[in-house]
Amino acid sequence: MAMVKLLIMVPKSIKAKLDALRKEGTTASGFIRSLLERELKTRNRPTFAPNVRRGDCSRSNDSTPAPHR
Repeated sequence: MAMVKLLIMVPKSIKAKLDALRKEGTTASGFIRSLLERELKTRNRPTFAPNVRRGDCSRSNDSTPAPHR
């Protein structure tokens, strides 16, 4: 599997917890990768689905213009 780099910022408290995992033999990259794989596997919706509620015309992807009132 080809890997790419991902840079994220986390609070110091989370970084400290990741450093503690390293002392137990788990790398931060391995832990985060496992967490992401597990979380994404359990999701039933598309990853990049728009955050639009049904019937919300203001954010519709429909290209037809709304009628003028």
